[in-house]
Amino acid sequence: MHLDAADLARFSGLAGQSIGGAVNADIKGFTAPLSGTFDVDLAVRGDQLTSGIDQVDPLIAGITTLNLRAARGADGLRIDQFDLSNPALSAQAQGQLDSSTGSLTLFARLNDIGPLMPQTSGPLELSADVTRDGDTLAGQIQLLGPNASRAVLDGTVDSSGAADMVFEAALEDLQRFLPELAGQLTAKGKARRRDGIWQVDSNVTGPAGIDTSVTGSWDEAQSTACVLYTSPSPRDRT
Repeated sequence: MHLDAADLARFSGLAGQSIGGAVNADIKGFTAPLSGTFDVDLAVRGDQLTSGIDQVDPLIAGITTLNLRAARGADGLRIDQFDLSNPALSAQAQGQLDSSTGSLTLFARLNDIGPLMPQTSGPLELSADVTRDGDTLAGQIQLLGPNASRAVLDGTVDSSGAADMVFEAALEDLQRFLPELAGQLTAKGKARRRDGIWQVDSNVTGPAGIDTSVTGSWDEAQSTACVLYTSPSPRDRT
């Protein structure tokens, strides 16, 4: 099947937003919404897309292409190709997961975070690796930002919803966002989920003597949270 929309502005009323640009697509395959199965081969090309949203439009300007070959069936999920690209960003994913084994990888890059965060500029990269072993999914997510800022999350989740995670993050040159605080802000800790309740233990350090332990819990069913902040006494710091 081939789709060709030479002027998306004609659909602005339907979208409820001022959109523009041109899109053409070639689609092969099938979907079965009731069972959730699909097998698709998709190629899309967008030209000078606009969304009417100031923060989004710089990210979709120029030529945008999307190529996807993926399937979901009795043997699990398979992504042979996912490739999104334009002058501002790119993303790729590949892998296969079934009921007991498999792995998926993802990489995405925003060439300049400036349009979203005017306080800074430079590339933002996201990478993720997920593996399955029986009832357990394990993986790592890493975010690399401008000025060597970074965040890493490692963890596991099983079929019951139990999760165990550790995280570490560092924001360099904090003065870009808070001029009165110059230096590095760091956070590290761990989180666990059991029976719908999250427990978090972390430590935050930064300029001006910031050194705080943060512990808390979140009950998903009750939508209630409890957070406790503690800082070492001046004697403990010496």
